[in-house]
Amino acid sequence: MNTRARLIHPPALFVLLAVWSRASADECCKMPDLRQVGEARENGRLTVGVGYGFTQTDGLQKGTHSLSQGEALNRYHSRPTEMTSHRIETYATYAFSPAYELTLALPWLYNTMTMQSFMSDHSTCGLDGAFIRRYQGKGFTHKMGPVEGFGDLLLEGSVRLWAEGEEKTGRHQLFFRPGLKTPTGNYKVTDSGTHSIRTPYGMREMKHGGGYVDPCMQLGSGSWDPIAQLGYRLNRDRLALDVVTGYQMATRNSLGYEAGDTASVGLYPSYQLFSRLRLVTGLRHRHVQSSDDHGGRYSDPETLTKDTANTGGEFSEALLALDLQPFETVSFNIGVSVPVWSDLNGMQMTPSELYTCGASVRF
Repeated sequence: MNTRARLIHPPALFVLLAVWSRASADECCKMPDLRQVGEARENGRLTVGVGYGFTQTDGLQKGTHSLSQGEALNRYHSRPTEMTSHRIETYATYAFSPAYELTLALPWLYNTMTMQSFMSDHSTCGLDGAFIRRYQGKGFTHKMGPVEGFGDLLLEGSVRLWAEGEEKTGRHQLFFRPGLKTPTGNYKVTDSGTHSIRTPYGMREMKHGGGYVDPCMQLGSGSWDPIAQLGYRLNRDRLALDVVTGYQMATRNSLGYEAGDTASVGLYPSYQLFSRLRLVTGLRHRHVQSSDDHGGRYSDPETLTKDTANTGGEFSEALLALDLQPFETVSFNIGVSVPVWSDLNGMQMTPSELYTCGASVRF
């Protein structure tokens, strides 16, 4: 197989789409894209890799319109102003044959959130509460302690259902990828109990009511979620096109929280710029159902991110990335994702920045 043909399906693209799909908007509903949809590897080949994704979420939106913190103040006393997520995902893929593969992927997460409160539970904590009520004004900023640790382990299979044609005139392939997201990540992370609040007189430590941190800040979902995905690939000379569609069914965890099901479709054209460098573009749309907190363990009617009415909606994102293969068995990538359009249920935070990078090695 020549170098150009190999680069049409670099393992680096596997990492890029995997990390991008998880680090995009609405982290509570992690919908993985079909991965490694190109030519099948040789029998008995093992690929290991790592990917990194960073997301910064600092916008506020209702439906299709942006909101200011002041506009949300009338409804919620406590609102996030900035949420960040660092995701490092390691994976291993083994090819049992040219048509069958198995992948294990495990993420490590580091989430932070800065909030703005006005007359929330922080304003009723003894003498300090009286201080806050007197000088709070438009609200004080407080920062939740970071939530870090391993997330939910993902098990995915890949079956090549159909392959026909040659690359010169057009090669067509169809893949089916069943998967299962397991509840290995901690979904019962509780608040640290205190917040650092910036006031006109400096920083003050305020006691907090505790409880579970917001579902979107948890390391895992606590649920067993089956996944079914179908991918079609057409490659011809330097051009390639992947079409990926899938569905993730979210189940209820032991505390009664159930994230909404997610349907996803993605279109990923790519072009071989040079013998070892490929440009990858993409456009993905997701439909996410609203979550349900059957047990009321995570809910707080005065906190924007703990109201299940503010979950789910329609999300569209665009991707631009570069894949580099300096050696036959080593691949690297770097990419950026941009939110294109969204129609959200209730009021939700929206991402403004998403960067990914990754590397993989085949043995």
